[in-house]
Amino acid sequence: MFGTAEIFGVINGVVTASLFIFLLRIYQKKRQVFYLLWGSGFLLYGLNILLRHLLKDVWLSYPFYVLGFVLLITGTGSLLKKTKLFLTLSSLIPIIPILTLYLSGPSYVGMISALTPFFIIIYELLLIKRRHPFSLDLFVVGWIILLLNNIFMFMEMGPNTYVSQINVEILAIFGKIIIFWGMIHPRFSLLVDDLKGYLIGGSPRIYLEEERRSFVLLNSNSGREKEMEWIEKRVGENSDKGIRTVLITTYDLISPSELDSLFENDIYLLRILSSGGRFTKPFEKRKMVVKDDIFQLELLISDIVDYCNERSINCNIILYTFSWLLLTHGWKEIYSFLVSVMSDLKNSTVSMDCFYYPDTHRVKAEIFTFEKLADQIVTI
Repeated sequence: MFGTAEIFGVINGVVTASLFIFLLRIYQKKRQVFYLLWGSGFLLYGLNILLRHLLKDVWLSYPFYVLGFVLLITGTGSLLKKTKLFLTLSSLIPIIPILTLYLSGPSYVGMISALTPFFIIIYELLLIKRRHPFSLDLFVVGWIILLLNNIFMFMEMGPNTYVSQINVEILAIFGKIIIFWGMIHPRFSLLVDDLKGYLIGGSPRIYLEEERRSFVLLNSNSGREKEMEWIEKRVGENSDKGIRTVLITTYDLISPSELDSLFENDIYLLRILSSGGRFTKPFEKRKMVVKDDIFQLELLISDIVDYCNERSINCNIILYTFSWLLLTHGWKEIYSFLVSVMSDLKNSTVSMDCFYYPDTHRVKAEIFTFEKLADQIVTI
C-alpha cells in the first residue's frame, strides 16, 4: 500500500524518465550527442527514483543512479568540447553512494559526496554561461532547486515526516519542469547546434515588429564617419534582437582595426581580397579573408542562407560596398549574381544591406536597374 508521499515519488520518477522521450526525438532530428546523453541520463535517473519508491531497494537502484549522472555530466561536458575530461571526472561517481550508505547520521562528508554530481553539473552550466553569451538561467535555477532539495533531505529537514516528504518530491518535480522548459527554449537548440561558433550576443533583449526587407540599398552621401556610425548602430540593434551580423568589406575599404570596438557586440567580418582563400563554413571564425570572386561570393551567401534556415537564425549581411563590386566586375556579372541570390534571400531569415554611391556610376540606367530590384532605398 503506497502513501501519498510514495505516489508523488513515483510521479517524480515518471517525470524524470519521460524526458528521455522528448530528448530522443530531438536527437533523431539533429544527431547531436548532447541530447542522447542527457536523455539517457534522465531515463536512468528516473528509473533510480522509481526503484527506490516501488521496491524500496537502494542497492538495486544504485547502478541507475551512477550511470544516470555519468551521462548527464558527460553530456554537459560535450557542450564545452571536453567530453573526455568530464567522462573521466564522472567516473568517480560510483564511490559517492557507497560513502553515503556507510556514513551513518547527518554526516557532512556523506552529504557532500552525494551532492557532488549536482555541483559538477551546475559548475559546467556556469562555465558555459561565462564563456558564451547565452542565458542558461533556467538550467542553473532548475539544478540549484534539485541541489537544495537534496540538501534538505540530508539535513533531515523533513524526509521522515509525511508532509515534508511530499514537499520534497513536489520540489524535485518543479525543478525538472524548469530544466525541461530551458531545453525547449529555441535559443538553447542553437547553442547545442553551434556552441563553438556561437557568437550572436545571447538571447534577444528586445523584440520589434518590422517589415521584412531582403535587399536594401544604402545611398550614402554623408561621409565615412556617418557610415561607421550607421554600421555600429545596426550591429548593436541586431545584437539586441538576437540577429547575427555579417559585414563583408571589399579590399579593406574598412580596415579590421576600425572594427575592433564592434567585435564587443559580436560581428563576423569577411574581407574580400585578391589574395583571399576559399570560404569554408558560415560563422566558423569571427574574421575570414575570401577571394575576390563573384561566384565564390554567391556560394558564400547561399551557404549563410542554408545555415540560417536550417537553424532558424536571423542574419543581416552588410556589404561595403556594392558600388565597388559593380565598378570592378561590371553590371552584367553583378546583376546575374544578385538575381541568383535574391530568391534565396526572400525565402529566408537573411537580409542584405548594401552601401552604394549613385554619383560614382556614369551609366545611370545600370544603377537604376539595381534600384528597381531593391526592396527599399535608404539615404544615410
